[in-house]
Amino acid sequence: MATVVVQYTTVSEKVNDTENGCCSKGPGYASPIEAMSGPKESIVYVTCIYSGTGREKPDYLATVDVDPSSPTYSNVIHRLPMPYLHDELHDSGWNACSSCHGDPTANRRFLVLPSLVSGRIYAIDTKNPRAPSLHKVVEAEEIVAKTGLAYPHTSHCLATGDMLVSCLGDKDGNAEGNGFLLLDSDFNVKGRWEKPGHSPLFGSDFWYQPRHGTMISSSFGAPSAFTKGFNLQHVSDGLYGSHLHVYSWPDGELKQTMDLGNTGLIPLETRFLHDPSKDTGFVGCALSSNMVRFFKNADGSWDHEVVISVQPLKVKNWILPEMPGFITNILISLDDRFLYFVNWLHGDVRQYNIADPKKPVLTGQVWVGGLVQKGSPIVVVTEDEAEQQFDVPEIQGHRLRGGPQMFQLSLDGKRLYVTNSLFGAWDRQFYPEIVEKGSHMLQIDIDTEKGGLAINPNFFVDFGAEPEGPSRAHEISKYQPVDIPWLNIPPKPLKTKFTPPGGASGGQFARVLDTVVQAVVNRPKKSRTKKQKEEVLVIIGTDISRDEFVKFDVFLNEDDDTALGPDKTEFVGSFVNVKHKQPAGMKMKMKKFSTTARFVITKYIGRIGV
Repeated sequence: MATVVVQYTTVSEKVNDTENGCCSKGPGYASPIEAMSGPKESIVYVTCIYSGTGREKPDYLATVDVDPSSPTYSNVIHRLPMPYLHDELHDSGWNACSSCHGDPTANRRFLVLPSLVSGRIYAIDTKNPRAPSLHKVVEAEEIVAKTGLAYPHTSHCLATGDMLVSCLGDKDGNAEGNGFLLLDSDFNVKGRWEKPGHSPLFGSDFWYQPRHGTMISSSFGAPSAFTKGFNLQHVSDGLYGSHLHVYSWPDGELKQTMDLGNTGLIPLETRFLHDPSKDTGFVGCALSSNMVRFFKNADGSWDHEVVISVQPLKVKNWILPEMPGFITNILISLDDRFLYFVNWLHGDVRQYNIADPKKPVLTGQVWVGGLVQKGSPIVVVTEDEAEQQFDVPEIQGHRLRGGPQMFQLSLDGKRLYVTNSLFGAWDRQFYPEIVEKGSHMLQIDIDTEKGGLAINPNFFVDFGAEPEGPSRAHEISKYQPVDIPWLNIPPKPLKTKFTPPGGASGGQFARVLDTVVQAVVNRPKKSRTKKQKEEVLVIIGTDISRDEFVKFDVFLNEDDDTALGPDKTEFVGSFVNVKHKQPAGMKMKMKKFSTTARFVITKYIGRIGV
């Protein structure tokens, strides 16, 4: 058994960035339910791309009016061109989100636009939301010089005010050079986030859940491969990924790599449930066309299972005899009721009820394009050898081009905005009509009671009619976004406080951890200077053997020694020692060793009023 000695102290510097969290009145919302009651969106931003179209024009950020009462509804009302050509603007993110809701000094004002091909990152000032302006350019040369990273993809804001950006390779397009770029609040390059030697096999999307001390990233492919278009041989050659990478948060240590195998080829968009106490999420695997659920085991390790499979279509007149759905994007509603994803090649958008994340139920499906719509040379061959194509409606006299790709959900979960461009080389390969005639954006209305999807016939943005010529539309960002919310908000504390058995008090004790241990620990100082702003609970002298599994949880404000858990009190963290396996044939007695665990508890102390 493990024995511990508990000691209490204060430190003069931050130990854990996730503990520099938020408690009141900053950007975003305090909870998912509050966010769903937020104001309705009136404008959205769309990244529009000329790269790869043959038009020597810079990519731009379009501001689109989505207010039905506005005279410019369903129109582009502003265009902000970037200062360079051939950027390939991709995903976007905000400089601050609901993770900083408690920081009154934080200001969600800057939209961050990574350029997947050029490697630049743009910071866009939305002080005038209807006419944003360029604030700063982070040059690719600086990023490469300081970190070796290139091909920036996904960006997320952190509670510290920093920005984390996944980068898919080095400057030569090798996947081995991928990793995570850290920018400070002024968009200066701070360095790489992950520890040296802990880069993932491939880079792509990522999502973090600090309550569980975990970040999970997916794996797209090597830039040297995907920038040339999709080649199935490259999958066999190992140039595309099939793994999820599990990192300690915020430390950046690669703890586990989950091999999804053939059921998880090219996992892209990754989402945890919005409830920060939940330890489950989903990733859409494009080539396998499977939705994979990932989840945490009782021993602290992570596992996965396929919960939705989109069956390939048997087709004629295409490059392969079977066509995968090709799941390229997924979303989860803020109340964690519905999961949405797109099949870029098949052409449908789907809605699933995920009240039971292990068993999603299809509740809505709508066709908004695809390679097998009526009028296409490609046809589906059914089991009885009949030929079939899908009905796709015209919107305001426009035939829908391409397939659904990027989408964004309104805060209340009632409207889904959809565009159709994936990436320049892939658009030209699978949907050349997008390159020639441009993209469009649609709105899908959602039945949030019973489930169901329907195209809004009154909304259609035609990027084929742009002043500088047809452009490809990719990412959609709401002006009032909720990026990664509530991640640093601890559970609601109990009103009562515990009294240990026998009125125990003091700063030290020794116990065998075979039962619940409770203790009062005296605080050496209640008032602190700015340099001493973090309070840390230190558990020293934890004596364990390497060949035994040890795990204990630490709580504050506990009042019932039979009902421990984050839902009962202030959960501040866990200590875990994973059992070390001995080599086959060896029967060595593992020596015991002593270690120390530290937990930053400043905000939890404040919440229980101590």
